[in-house]
Amino acid sequence: SLGIHVSDTNFHYLTVFSPANSSDSKKFTLSLASANITSSAFTVNESIGYSDVFQFLFRGDVTLWSDAAGGTNGIIQAVFFDDAPVTYLPPTTNNLAKPIVLTGATMLGNGAFQFSFSNDVSSSFTVTSATNLATPLSQWTVVGQPTYLGSGLFLFTSLPATNEPQRFYRVRSP
Repeated sequence: SLGIHVSDTNFHYLTVFSPANSSDSKKFTLSLASANITSSAFTVNESIGYSDVFQFLFRGDVTLWSDAAGGTNGIIQAVFFDDAPVTYLPPTTNNLAKPIVLTGATMLGNGAFQFSFSNDVSSSFTVTSATNLATPLSQWTVVGQPTYLGSGLFLFTSLPATNEPQRFYRVRSP
């Protein structure tokens, strides 16, 4: 378990990354519980080779639990906690978050990486990048803005990477 103390009354995001396991399946429960015992949980029961990213929205002190009892490999590799309050409105039919849907990713012949995504609102986005997934989000480098192609489709092409075994990308709206 991991206790998280928040000294304000704002909403915050907690993001947890569980890496793929190449030798065994994963079976565990990841939960976040507040002081008043309100909780949210994700249960994982997957075969070999899947990575998982979990995100919790919370306010106040919480405890993150990973329970692999009766299962295997409840491994958590990285935990990200936002460094600023989150503007949050309770969900209504007018303000539901519009998910970004990845529609294609490819490595181009010149070494550049290209991906597209859709979003049902015409919004501006910024693409950030890091070579280590555990890098705090505030330290990711802005690498550009995707091109809006119309009908909710966006396209982003990175510059060819040099001497980097891996690179991670994040799409965010301002």
